[in-house]
Amino acid sequence: MLSTTPKAPEEYITVTKPGRLLCEYSSDGSKVRTVGEDGTVRIVDPTTSQVVALNSSEKHLDSVYALAKSQTHFVTAGADGKVLLYNNENVVEKILVRSVVPVRDVSFHPSGNKLIIAADEADLKIVLTADNSKVVSLKGHKHPVKSVSYHPKGNYIASTSCDGNVSIWDVGDDVPAPTCVKTLKNVDITTLKDFDSPARIRWNPDGKSFACSGANSDIRVFAKGLWTLLYSLSSMHVSHVDAFEWSPNGYYLASACRDNQIVIWDTKNKEAVALDIMSHPITDFSWHPTENILAFTTVNGDIYFWNDVIPNESKYPHPALLMNPKKEASKETPQTTSPTNILRKKNHKSLLDAAEVDDATEEDVEMEEDLDDFVIDDDGAGYAETWEEKRQRLEKQTLQSRSKVHQPMVDLEPPNAFQPGETPFHPPDESNTFEPEDGERRYLANNLVGAIYTIYKETHSIVNVEFHDQTERRNFHFTDLNHFSMASVSDKGAIFAVEGDKTGSIQDLEKISLNESKPEHRRSELSILHYRPFNNSGLFKEWTMFLPSGEDVVNVAINSFTSIVATSKGYIRVFTLTGVQKHIFSLDNVISMVGKLDLALIVYATGPSFTNQQNLKYMLLNSELNEVLQKDDLPISKNNEITWVGFTETTQAVVYDSDSVIRVLQNQRRPNQGLWTPVFDGKLHAQSNNKEERYWPVGVVSGGLICYVLRGSNLYPFFPRPIPVTLPLRIPTLQYNTESGQAEEEFLRINVKHDHERDEADAAFEGDKFEEEFQKDQMDMDKILLKMIHVACKHENWAKALDITYILHSPYSIEAAAKIAYFFEQSKLAERMMTVSEEKFTKGNPKYKVISLAEAKQKTSFLYESTVDAMSSDLAFTRPLGSEPTSYKRSHLNPDTPEPKRMKPFAFSRTE
Repeated sequence: MLSTTPKAPEEYITVTKPGRLLCEYSSDGSKVRTVGEDGTVRIVDPTTSQVVALNSSEKHLDSVYALAKSQTHFVTAGADGKVLLYNNENVVEKILVRSVVPVRDVSFHPSGNKLIIAADEADLKIVLTADNSKVVSLKGHKHPVKSVSYHPKGNYIASTSCDGNVSIWDVGDDVPAPTCVKTLKNVDITTLKDFDSPARIRWNPDGKSFACSGANSDIRVFAKGLWTLLYSLSSMHVSHVDAFEWSPNGYYLASACRDNQIVIWDTKNKEAVALDIMSHPITDFSWHPTENILAFTTVNGDIYFWNDVIPNESKYPHPALLMNPKKEASKETPQTTSPTNILRKKNHKSLLDAAEVDDATEEDVEMEEDLDDFVIDDDGAGYAETWEEKRQRLEKQTLQSRSKVHQPMVDLEPPNAFQPGETPFHPPDESNTFEPEDGERRYLANNLVGAIYTIYKETHSIVNVEFHDQTERRNFHFTDLNHFSMASVSDKGAIFAVEGDKTGSIQDLEKISLNESKPEHRRSELSILHYRPFNNSGLFKEWTMFLPSGEDVVNVAINSFTSIVATSKGYIRVFTLTGVQKHIFSLDNVISMVGKLDLALIVYATGPSFTNQQNLKYMLLNSELNEVLQKDDLPISKNNEITWVGFTETTQAVVYDSDSVIRVLQNQRRPNQGLWTPVFDGKLHAQSNNKEERYWPVGVVSGGLICYVLRGSNLYPFFPRPIPVTLPLRIPTLQYNTESGQAEEEFLRINVKHDHERDEADAAFEGDKFEEEFQKDQMDMDKILLKMIHVACKHENWAKALDITYILHSPYSIEAAAKIAYFFEQSKLAERMMTVSEEKFTKGNPKYKVISLAEAKQKTSFLYESTVDAMSSDLAFTRPLGSEPTSYKRSHLNPDTPEPKRMKPFAFSRTE
C-alpha cells in the first residue's frame, strides 16, 4: 500500500434523487452519462459541475439496472424490460429490445455491432444493433442470469447466474454456433432473481482474465483458457461486493460493497493501494479513459470525481497507460524491423558475450564534443578558454575519438531465425504483444507445394494443410495438442516442430488451483518433432521425436528424401522420411533452411551484424549423400536482411531480402564456383508500374516470381488467403529503357536459366535426354543476339557487333550475323564473322568450347552428382512470360487441357 493513502474527494455533484445511480464516461472522457431510479439519462460535465437531463420521447418507466457503451453508441436497460440504444449525441435511436422480464445487465461486442443481454431468465440473448430482428439465444444456464461481459476481442462471453455459477461461452468466428465451454460452480452467492445486491462479472481489458463477485465477500479472478482461479482479492470487504471496475490498463480494480468502503486494488501484487470510507454505499464506478481520474456514484444520487486516484509521485503506473510487456525486451530488439524480426525469437548463442558498449557514456562524449566550442569570449569578460585549456581539450578529444574508433558498431545477437513463408498471428502493433488470441491464424509454411496454417485455440490448435494442385493430393487438417510453431512441406510430406515449454506459466496455474486435475493440453517441456507423410499407400507412417532437455528445434526443412532439423545446441540433425537418424553435424546460429529434391539450403550467421551487413553465410547440402556442394558468404542488400529462402522448380537455390531483391545461385553444382545473380528487384518493378506495393514470395519458376502482393501497411499475407500473382523476372541491367538494353537483359536471363538447367541434367546423367530443349534455348538466345547485332550495326558500332558474334551458339547463327553485316555494306565485318565461325565450330578451338559438368569431371577430383533428376519437374523448360510458345510433348500441369509444356505457366488450382 502507498505510504500516504490517497483519500476520496469530499466534494460531489448531486445528480438525482436517492437511489441506485449508474455512471459511464463517454469515449473521449469529456462527459459522464448517468442514469438512476427515475429512468432519465443525465449528462454531467466534470469541469463545470453542470447536469443536463435528456428529454426524450422514449425513456425507462422504472429503475435502470445497466449502462454500457461502445465507440459510437451507449445503451440503458432496466426493470421495464426495455433496452434503449443512444448515439453519441445522446439521442435515442431505437428501442433495441422489449423484454417481458427485467433486464439486469448488457455488454457490447468490441466492434459495437452487437449486444449481449442478461435478463431475469436462463437464456442469454445476442442482438444486432443494426437489425434487432436478428437474435441468437445462448442456452445453458439453469437459473436467471445476473451479469454478463464480452471479451475485449469478442471471442468469449462470461456470465453469472442466480445459482452462483459462472459460464464461459465460445462465440468466436470459427465456431458454427455459440457454445458453453466451461461452467465454474458456486463462485458467487446463491440469490433470488430480484435480490437487490447485484452480481458483477467483467473481463480484464488485456483479455487474459476476468473478475467476478465471490461468495466470501471477495473478488475472484480466473485465467482465460484454463478457466482456473488465478487469485482472490479479499480481506477488505465485510459483505458481498456490489460494484467493481477494471482500470483502462487492467492494472487496478476499484471495488465497493454496502460497508461504504471503496478500495483500489493493485491486481499484480494482490494488495490494496488506496481505500476510504464514504458516507453512503457506492453503486457504480467508471475510470476516465485517458486520465488518472475515477468517477463513482452513491445511493444518495451523488457522483464523485477522484482526481489523482493513483498519486503521480508513487511507484505505481498510471491507470490509463497501456502496459507494454515488451518494454524491457525492446532494448535487445535489432534496429531493423523487417518481417523476420518479429515472428519467432529463437535461442541463439551470444556471439560477443564479453563485448559491452556504454551508450550513455558515448552520448555524453558526443554532447561534450558538440558543446566544446559553444562559449566565445566576444565581450572580453575572460570566460573563453586559454591556450593551455584548448590544448588539453584537443588532447582529450583525440583520446576520445581513438577510443570510439575501437568500439565496434555491432549488433551483439545474430538475426532472428524464421521459417520460409511463416507469418505472425496478427499484424505488428505496439499496443499489444504477439501472443495469439483464441481463433487467430498464422501460416507455418507456404511454398509451391501448398500452404500450412494453424488456428490457435486455448487447449489445442487446428493445423490445415492445403495443396495448390489438388489433382494429386487432397487437403486435410488435424488437431494439434502441442501448438506447433514451425513447419515445412515438400512433395512427400510435412515436418512440424515446437520448442519446449519453459515458461512455467501452466504449472503455476496448476499450483493455484489444487483441486483441478492436470490439464491434458499442457505443453511438453521437451522440444517435439513430428512428421506426417502424404503417401496414402500405408508404406510411410507418422513419427514423432522428442529432443533432449535443453535442446530446442530452431528450424526445420524437408525435401524428397530427408528431414533436416537445426537445434539450439548447434546441431544439424538429418532424418530419413521414415524417422531414421541418418546424419548429424555442428552448425550454430542457423537463420533459415529450405529443402528440395535431394538438396537443402542452410543460411546461418558466423558473427555479429556489423554496420550495413548481416554477416551471413550459406551452405548448399546434398542431405541424401551428406555432401556439401557450396559454402560461402551470402550477399544481400546493405542495411537489409534476408526474409525468405527457397528453390526454383528446377532446384536452383533462391534468396529474397527486405530490399525486395531475389538472387539465384549460379553454378551450384560446380565446386567453388557458386555465384548469386540478382534476377528480380521488387522496388524497381513497383516503380516501373507506378505502384506502391511489396511482394511476399511463394516460389520462383522460369515464368517469374509467384507471390502475394502486399499493399498499404501490410507486412504479411493474412486471411483469407490472397490470390497469388506471377511477376516477370528481370535482371537489373543498365539502360533497360533502350532496345539494346532490353535485349541484353533477356539474353542474360535465359542464359542464367539455361546454364543451371544444363548442369542439373548433367548432374543426373540425363544431359542427352534434354539436349533438344537445350538447343532450343540456344536458338532463343541467338535470336536475341542477332537483334543486338542488328542494333549495333545500325548505330555503326562494328566492334560491338563482332564482339556479340563470339557469343552465338551455332554456325547458322553466325551466318545470319554475316548477312546483317552485308546488309549494312560491311563486307570486312562479315568476313571476320565467318572467321569466328570457322575457329569456333570447324576447327574446334578449345577457347570457345563450353565445358559441361560431365567434362569437368575429368578436370576435377570429384563431381557433385544428383540422386534425382531435377529436370523431370513439370515446370522445367517453361518459357518466361511473353516468350513465343514452343511445343513439348510432356505436360502434366492440367490433364484436362493439354498444352505445350514450354508455354504453360505455373498456376494454382485452389478450391475454396
